Amino acid sequence: ILISRSPTGECSSLSATKPTKSAYLERGVMRRGEAFCKEVVGAMDARLKSKNPKTVALTIALLDTMEKNCNGCFHKAVCQKEFLDNLFKIAIEEQVHSCSCTSA
Repeated sequence: ILISRSPTGECSSLSATKPTKSAYLERGVMRRGEAFCKEVVGAMDARLKSKNPKTVALTIALLDTMEKNCNGCFHKAVCQKEFLDNLFKIAIEEQVHSCSCTSA
């Protein structure tokens, strides 16, 4: 429960919002070791290869959030060649797709 003060000095309690799934994942990455980080990145890599564009977009958003909030072991796992190659492939495909749509 969060406590807040109004401008008049009165205290009121606000119910805490539920942590998101990404928050649980971030805490898990920070507490566990390098093997868990590699496992998380491997799962993200599999999601990035999905045919569903919404799944890919949500995975990229999750990756961005975790990059900002997680420790060095996660960054090290993301910097693996295979994972970065897959990200570049997605970016190039998206760029080619957007160029072909605008020229038509």
